[in-house]
Amino acid sequence: MVRATWIRAITISAALLLAGATQPPPAWLYPPRSSTVPRPPVPHALAGSTLHPTDDELETMTAVVDWYPGDHPAAPAAVMGPTGKANACGYCHMPNGAGRPENASLAGLDAAYIRRSVHAYASGTRESSEPTFLAFKLMRLTALAADDTAIDAAAQYFSRLPRHAFGRVVESAAIPVPIGDAMVYRPDPSGKREALGDRLIEMPDDFGRFEARDSHLGYTAYVPPGAIAQGATLASGMAAAGPPACTACHGGDYNGTAIAPPLAGRSPTYLARQLINYRSGARHGDQAVAMHAVAAHLTDHDVIALAAFMASRPVPRAGLPRTGADQR
Repeated sequence: MVRATWIRAITISAALLLAGATQPPPAWLYPPRSSTVPRPPVPHALAGSTLHPTDDELETMTAVVDWYPGDHPAAPAAVMGPTGKANACGYCHMPNGAGRPENASLAGLDAAYIRRSVHAYASGTRESSEPTFLAFKLMRLTALAADDTAIDAAAQYFSRLPRHAFGRVVESAAIPVPIGDAMVYRPDPSGKREALGDRLIEMPDDFGRFEARDSHLGYTAYVPPGAIAQGATLASGMAAAGPPACTACHGGDYNGTAIAPPLAGRSPTYLARQLINYRSGARHGDQAVAMHAVAAHLTDHDVIALAAFMASRPVPRAGLPRTGADQR
């Protein structure tokens, strides 16, 4: 009986994937690695830190510049380096697990979930709808180079950290002209604005601090007017022909359950990419079957709305928030 149920679920999932795969990923969701517009300077000192790293130290992926060591407990080499072949997890995901828009926030995730995710990258069951996107390629290479001992150490470490509110979601018809750079967006220095249209554009509140890998930095995500309310309707399962209620797996407050990760307060860019990956079938392991049915018929506008709503939900206040002017 169990085998028959799984066969039926996989058959239905395959049919839904064919429908979802016909919708290409939106180009605006994958900012380029670099831009021709000059960048602002990268600071070599940050408020609240005693460090003065060099450019080379900031760019070394196998050893992490830890601006704020008081934010977190002692971290294993898998997180901070030196790591040998594999990149240090804290380089992209931050020593406090806060993450950035081009990758996942790991703080407070279940350790087993983190381990499964790393193995899925290594095995090829967790891919990207845009396989040339550099952040995905870096994660794939890191997963392939890491051994089980390192993966387990990092998973245990991040699972014990408090979660962080990522930033703020702003509904607006017009936004600063975005420049795709370093896999995120930054505002054009001219100060010009343009129509947002049907996009989700997330920017660090200070691009220089972003390039310095400041884990206290906040982010602003611009979404179309009405997107948050539309996302609430979709998430509740009340939309005609929409997905089932997200609370069934992710909890009544969207802060996660034993079977599904938290969605509240996460980067809306990251959430949107994952919905697109489920829609296209890029994420296709056993753990992805349930999400295929949810995401296969979502439009790009639905994805924006759901991501905006989830990102605007509160995170439990137990942990260290991002600090200073960027605290949300």
